[in-house]
Amino acid sequence: LIALSACLAGEVQRYIQKGLVDSLEDPQTEKEVQAMLDAFARRRQAILTGLEKIPGLTPITPRGAFYVTVDVSATGMNGMDFANRLLEEKFVATVPAIAFGGDTASLIRISYAASDEDIQEGLKRLEAFVRERKG
Repeated sequence: LIALSACLAGEVQRYIQKGLVDSLEDPQTEKEVQAMLDAFARRRQAILTGLEKIPGLTPITPRGAFYVTVDVSATGMNGMDFANRLLEEKFVATVPAIAFGGDTASLIRISYAASDEDIQEGLKRLEAFVRERKG
């Protein structure tokens, strides 16, 4: 434990710091970061577009992070019930926003840190879940 503690509490070695600086200044790093940002923007838009087609769900356009917050109150469920039932019935994981405090009982969060394919499949399952309740 002492050796582990020394590694965690000590400073980062100079050769690692030098390697980090070199990688941050490498043009390839900028390309990779831009590709990641583009992928997140594409996925965010895919989720927002998909959610617009599902009655009863109101997405809140994110200004940062990698998730979309959605108001599910029009479904007649709170965020906790909605998230739990969606997971149990359609195997789609979301996060009830109540965990983040404030007036968030009717909200869930959907991550877009997933593949394009997983996002599309999740949206299909989410839409089926909501439409089954509309009857």
